[in-house]
Amino acid sequence: MTKTRMEAFSDAVYAIALTILVLELKIPTVEPDRLFQATLSQLPKLLAFILSFLIVGKYWVAHHSMLNLIKQVNHVSLWLNLLLLLFVCFIPYPAGVLGEYPYSQFAIVLYSVSLSFVNIAGAIFWTYTTRKRENTIGVSREYRKYVIYIHLFPLIPYTLAILFTFYSMTVSYILIVFVPILFIVPNRFIVRSPPPLP
Repeated sequence: MTKTRMEAFSDAVYAIALTILVLELKIPTVEPDRLFQATLSQLPKLLAFILSFLIVGKYWVAHHSMLNLIKQVNHVSLWLNLLLLLFVCFIPYPAGVLGEYPYSQFAIVLYSVSLSFVNIAGAIFWTYTTRKRENTIGVSREYRKYVIYIHLFPLIPYTLAILFTFYSMTVSYILIVFVPILFIVPNRFIVRSPPPLP
């Protein structure tokens, strides 16, 4: 079956997930002279929103890139895609918890684990849909493995972020922030499109 409807549905889910993230930011109901202080108190929520928006945006770009390299999908592909979207839809919750309790070890653990599940689900979806080379568009065996690696690599900083909550939450945050920066800022480690087939 064609992938058009799955693409449209997935884009809608990503858009909704990105929009829900901002709902944690509330306009303060205080006296005008206390507005700045009240707004400043929401800084952790604002930072959690920005970080999560960039991460979900990164997931959307990756999802878009994957579908561009796949010709068709089947029943299993649809369910694997739904599994991926399930974890994407869940992100606003740990993002809200992180914004509300930025110094909580559990908040960082929940956030890191939630993001890890998205990466794992993405790797599973890609592995299944590209198992037959004829269902891909210009994807070599090497590039297929590379995309799997790119999906699973963030599990390393996310796991380290969890472990560092016992020693330094600052380091944990640095490790989490490192992931979207790695994928957004151009660098030689992230290949944006597959090289031409020989």
